[in-house]
Amino acid sequence: MDVENKLKAMGLELPAAGAPPPGRAGTVKIGHILFVGGHTPGPAYRGKLGAGFTVEQGYDGARQACLNC
Repeated sequence: MDVENKLKAMGLELPAAGAPPPGRAGTVKIGHILFVGGHTPGPAYRGKLGAGFTVEQGYDGARQACLNC
């Protein structure tokens, strides 16, 4: 099963890729390893887990951050 079909079967959709902020690389590839950093789930998930978000909302935010990579 290819990645696109697996994501679709899970009910997930990749957002359109955006440009990294000025002066930063979105990813860096060294050998066979791809390093990513600075990816967030977006402004809807700003706050602290337990203080403003439930654990379930934290999982949703983490899932969205991964999709945004």
